[in-house]
Amino acid sequence: MKSINSDLRGLAARLGREAVGTLLPAVLAIGLFLVVPADSRSQAELSRARSKPEDAVLCDTWHRASGETVPLDLARVKRAYLDLKTRVTRALEAEKVVPAVDLRKPYDAGLPACTGDSSRTAKVAVERGFRLRGRAFYFASVGDPARFALPTEVERDPSVQVLILRTRSLGDLPELAKRFGRPISLAGAEFAKSLGVRCANTWVKFSEKGDEIEIRESH
Repeated sequence: MKSINSDLRGLAARLGREAVGTLLPAVLAIGLFLVVPADSRSQAELSRARSKPEDAVLCDTWHRASGETVPLDLARVKRAYLDLKTRVTRALEAEKVVPAVDLRKPYDAGLPACTGDSSRTAKVAVERGFRLRGRAFYFASVGDPARFALPTEVERDPSVQVLILRTRSLGDLPELAKRFGRPISLAGAEFAKSLGVRCANTWVKFSEKGDEIEIRESH
């Protein structure tokens, strides 16, 4: 009987040791599972907190400048400013100055009036007449603006450029331009002669190729 009880106690002790050996690793594993994530989270949060930039703090300490300084000459600055102001004022006033034109002044290019009616043609170098191909001009003389009239073919064709070789007053041109509803300009003798014009009134037209001009004179 004592032998059986002894054997039972030995078996119980052996089973207890085996149970402790089996449960201890499990308990440790559960403890680590609960502790490690919390520690990991605390480490991550600490890392983010450390990486967040801190707001810069303004420095309220006065620092002595290390550069060179020169004294300011106020009188010299004032003189330079006045000089600049004077030059700018003169430049602006010069732009506003418009040469006065006496509209009562007569104009005469020096070409005589035509004494009769005639027509002729003349050859022109292509390189000279190319830019004026198809263009027409009417060179006229204005005696009495109230009686001045354009030839019918000129008045009906707004592409014909009316050029004045003689007028008793420059002020007559704006009035004539308003009456005929077209630009009317002055012409110099040199330009007129280059187109074969010998007198006023003369109608000149370039051919479509610019190699020939037709000239018609009328009194």
